[in-house]
Amino acid sequence: MSKSADPAKKLATLLKSLKSKHGVVEPGELPDRPDDADPLLHQLVYSFLLWETTANQALAAHKRLLSAVVDYNELRICLADDIVEILGDRLALARDRAVRLRATLNEIYDREHALSLAHLVGAGKRDARQYIETLEGCPRFV
Repeated sequence: MSKSADPAKKLATLLKSLKSKHGVVEPGELPDRPDDADPLLHQLVYSFLLWETTANQALAAHKRLLSAVVDYNELRICLADDIVEILGDRLALARDRAVRLRATLNEIYDREHALSLAHLVGAGKRDARQYIETLEGCPRFV
């Protein structure tokens, strides 16, 4: 086997290339949460932005969202086209992401009569997972 076919070297080269192109984001790094935002809802919104994109793009999209809306409730009532405009058309699946995010936030509001997932804190893993997975528009990744 030649050195150029060595899988470990190919992987190292690929990782170096990706690191220089996209930078490094520490795993689990979350954008700052607005003061009045429910922590689990904040994680859900960020996960939507992280779905099918890079962490750097998700962080930048989240920053744009928070600079354009007062809170997540205002995001909930935004039209999908407005959300796409905020996110930018360069973000992967921007239209689909906007439609799904809006549907999920509205579903939470319809179920809880508030935009909060605080009730899931004391729930078991199975119940919390079932709740999230049955939200309209919510991808399995989220």
